[in-house]
Amino acid sequence: MNEITVLRILGNFKATKTIFQGEDRLPKYAPFPNAKTYEMSFIYASNIEELANELSALNDKQLVIRGAPIHGVDESRYVQRVKFNPRLSDSKTPNQHPFIDQPSNWVMFDFDKEPLPEGFDLRTDPEDAITYLIQRLPQEFQECTCFWRLSSSAGLAYLHSPPEPARSVSGHLWFWLKDPQTSDALNAFAMAYNQLSDTKLIDNAMFNPVQGHLVTDPIFRDPYTDPLSIRAGLIRGTSEEVDIDISSYINEWKVQNETLPTSIRSSIGNTTLINIMFAHMRATLRSLAGQRINLDHVAVI
Repeated sequence: MNEITVLRILGNFKATKTIFQGEDRLPKYAPFPNAKTYEMSFIYASNIEELANELSALNDKQLVIRGAPIHGVDESRYVQRVKFNPRLSDSKTPNQHPFIDQPSNWVMFDFDKEPLPEGFDLRTDPEDAITYLIQRLPQEFQECTCFWRLSSSAGLAYLHSPPEPARSVSGHLWFWLKDPQTSDALNAFAMAYNQLSDTKLIDNAMFNPVQGHLVTDPIFRDPYTDPLSIRAGLIRGTSEEVDIDISSYINEWKVQNETLPTSIRSSIGNTTLINIMFAHMRATLRSLAGQRINLDHVAVI
């Protein structure tokens, strides 16, 4: 069972993007605000279907992150969306830098304006475009169940006057991994896969313990309404979980990049691989304990 951190934005702000008409009469979108403090809660999932149900039940003031609160965080008080820094422990409370990396079975890939071949129509068959994106991921993901959500910029071409065809798609693809992974390990995997496949397909910015994952539809301001009737769904595959050895991608990348500068090679070297091992150890111990335990300072620095 994964405990997933949910942050609720305060005040009148929304944890989603807003679509509005710009001065040039074209659709624009405003990012969600980078709020300082949040209310913290949790959702729980043990497979992709439970994850899809829990995410779908969240509202437009909530987002999720991959990080987990450190021991000592007061869950009844507001928290900041900041990574834990042990050097600040004497000057800041745990709630001011509360989150550390944790191994999780869930992973989300963020596609931003990925080009589409001709013939796709997000209004009539969004799953067709999502399936196209899935087939661009590593082969281990391609036959697995995926919870998907089109992101805010998807379909904006249909708001033009006259409407234009969708030449790209933006979306969030959620999967359930057989083996839990830390954000650090997934970050290295994303960099490895992008270089091995000679693409920038996987956005490794998502693999930061405090990176916000938006989970609701955008807000449309007059004169616009959402041109898409379906923005989320579940595509079922032959497997409910992804069985992937991410260390094999990282190792292959290292072998192919002996010519990289030493500073870059060291950033993906033994530290990442050892942290993958610790991710599995922490996940196993958490599962045995059945509760959050203070193993979060076990790391390689």
